[in-house]
Amino acid sequence: MSVELRWFPQSFVQLRTEELTMHIDPSMASTFLDIVRLSFPPHGANAKLPPGIGPGGLVLVTHPHPDHLAPGTASLLTGKDGIVLAPESCRRKLRGHMSAVAPGDRRTVRGAEIRVVETYNPEGTRRMTYHPRGTGVGYLVNIGGVTAYHAGDTGLIEDMRTLGEVDVALLPIGGRFTMDIAEAAEAAEIIAPRTVVPMHRLRADAQRFRQEVERRCGSEVRVLGPGEPLGLGGRDGDNKI
Repeated sequence: MSVELRWFPQSFVQLRTEELTMHIDPSMASTFLDIVRLSFPPHGANAKLPPGIGPGGLVLVTHPHPDHLAPGTASLLTGKDGIVLAPESCRRKLRGHMSAVAPGDRRTVRGAEIRVVETYNPEGTRRMTYHPRGTGVGYLVNIGGVTAYHAGDTGLIEDMRTLGEVDVALLPIGGRFTMDIAEAAEAAEIIAPRTVVPMHRLRADAQRFRQEVERRCGSEVRVLGPGEPLGLGGRDGDNKI
């Protein structure tokens, strides 16, 4: 079964098959002004979706920061029958319209197998204030025979060694609140996915990240433009549609 992935800044991802559409981290906040605007009520004001994106059956949220969760955008995506999985820290923003998840949880929703994993900034790093352990989660999702890892906002953590086989890893590289280029390249080496898509880039040079990953391991790096589709197949199939 073919799976199509689309990315939008910062970390908004769509995974789609013929049977299911899934969205992760629904927010179109890509600038500091966007983040400030979404940090204050009404959160749903001026909510919008990217061209060609409509309601899907499932929304996953990694943490409540406004560049990852815009409640108005999440509401547009879920429609009447959508399902939202999010950590408890998101409940105030989602006003109860969610099912709480925590690292270690496993869910099967409309044919998608979802494993909730850790994501945080390790102690002793200057990023600890932003993403302490217990606030956010990452997701390991099997959809259409493709295993995708969405790391959320995270530092380089030992938990990445326990993910198992990954077809596509979405890794933050921006460095100010997450892994920087060198750390994300090391994460790619540890995880060993077939494909890596950099996200939460901020001002990081995605092409330099590509070079660093290709120097360290055999993963292919795909630097996507906003909304650019990437076709994926499982490990027994071709990686492009």
